[in-house]
Amino acid sequence: MWIVTLLRTYAHFGLCAALLCFVACEEAPPRKPLRDRTLAAGAQQSETKPAPAAASDLKPVDAAALFEHMRQDKATKRGTVVNIWASWCGSCKGEVPMLLKLREALASSGLDFVFVTADEPRDFPQAVELLRGWSGPMPAFAVAGAMGPFKRAMHPEWKGAIPATFLFDEQQKRRYFWEGPIREHEISPILQGYLAGETIDGELRPPLIGGQQ
Repeated sequence: MWIVTLLRTYAHFGLCAALLCFVACEEAPPRKPLRDRTLAAGAQQSETKPAPAAASDLKPVDAAALFEHMRQDKATKRGTVVNIWASWCGSCKGEVPMLLKLREALASSGLDFVFVTADEPRDFPQAVELLRGWSGPMPAFAVAGAMGPFKRAMHPEWKGAIPATFLFDEQQKRRYFWEGPIREHEISPILQGYLAGETIDGELRPPLIGGQQ
C-alpha cells in the first residue's frame, strides 16, 4: 500500500508541476524572432528625430531682391548660378543634388550658387526638408508673389518651365539659360568655359511642339 500511496503522491506533484508550467507558458508574452527584436531595438535608438523643417529657412525674394543678393561680395564673386526648383518637381529632385556637387567642386572659383524654390508658402517646410537632406545652403530663397514678374525679370522668353537654371556674370548680366532639366555634362563645360574667360553666351531650351524653339 505504501508503494501505491507514494506513486499517488508523485503523480499529484507531477500534475501540479504540469499545471504550473501550463499557466506560466500561457501568461508569458510571446517571444519575437531575433531579427524582430533587433529591429525593435534599432527603432528605440532612432526615436530621437531631427528638428522639423522650418519655413523660416526660406527667404521669399522678388527679382529685384535676388539681383541685389547677386551684387553682394562682388569684389570676390565671379558670377552666380541661379536654379529655380520646387519640391513637387520630379526632375528638380535629381538636378539640385547634381548642382550642389558642382557648387562644392567650384567652391574656390568665386562662382556662387543660389537655389530659389517656386513652392507655395504652404509647401515651404517640405522644400526645406529636401534641402536639408541634400545638405544644401541655408537659408535658401523662395519666389515671393506672382511668378509672372519674376519670370520676365529673369528672362523675357522664359515660359515658366522648371527646373530652370541661369548663369549671371559679376555685373548680373545673363550669360546662359537652361530651361528644363539639365545634366552635368551639359552645364559643367559651360561653367568651366565661363570661368576660363571664354565667350559662352547662349541658352538651351526644350523644343516646342512642331519643332520650333
